[in-house]
Amino acid sequence: MSDLNFAKLLGENAAAFAEAEAFDDWMPPEGEYTTLIKKVKRGSYTKDGIEIPFWRISGQIHDPSLPEMDQKEYSVGFFTPASFRGLKTAINALTGTQINDLAAADAALDTIEGLLVKAGVKKNIKSGYFNVNILSVIPTEAAPEVA
Repeated sequence: MSDLNFAKLLGENAAAFAEAEAFDDWMPPEGEYTTLIKKVKRGSYTKDGIEIPFWRISGQIHDPSLPEMDQKEYSVGFFTPASFRGLKTAINALTGTQINDLAAADAALDTIEGLLVKAGVKKNIKSGYFNVNILSVIPTEAAPEVA
């Protein structure tokens, strides 16, 4: 490809690059973390002419005893149709119910923001990527007072 053709391609894609969302790829080391579920981002991308949906769940570590990590955000999960097993596992763990319908799972994602969870982070030896498992949802409601 000539430099002139490449420069033309850059110009054609400059607006899309300017609008693209950048995110931090930081992940905590292996371990268990108290994590606040922050947000769910939905979107799609095109691969080989096919539009592919994705969901990205962000979390924030809540542990003042780890000042170097306290309040840092990380990806609790990035899911596409290729990883529906992971999405189903995560949404069922977060909601405490068995959800087998994709539309219902997507709707349930609207209810998880603000949940406090115990998350396990482990590095996959083969791929080098980190896996995050929801170990439990931490109750945050105050216990009723006994009169």
